[in-house]
Amino acid sequence: SEYRLIESPAPGIISRRSVYEPLQTGLIAIDSMIPIGRGQRELIIGDRQT
Repeated sequence: SEYRLIESPAPGIISRRSVYEPLQTGLIAIDSMIPIGRGQRELIIGDRQT
């Protein structure tokens, strides 16, 4: 297994692998509305109080 720091720079777009494996959050509503791939970068926007 590979370890990385959380605040490390992201690899360039050309050197990234394609996303084939889904990431299951365990929340059916989230998994069905917003499918996320393992290793995919995802922007999450929302109010801090929700």
